[in-house]
Amino acid sequence: MGYQIAASVAGFAPFLAVLLAETFEWAGPAGFYVVIGLVGLLGVATTRETWGPREQAVAEEVGKADLLVAGRS
Repeated sequence: MGYQIAASVAGFAPFLAVLLAETFEWAGPAGFYVVIGLVGLLGVATTRETWGPREQAVAEEVGKADLLVAGRS
């Protein structure tokens, strides 16, 4: 869903930048892109880690099981 929203905003970004440039000179598009960058930074800062110790332990166990199966063949 985040990708689709980002694609929607990015599709209109040049149009919005031109409108802001006509109204606020260079500061309009600059502010717009700073806000978009801050939204991205907020998303990165608040997203939790998905590869934690539990996932690592499962991956190690699966890897060991694969080695055991490969050794039997």
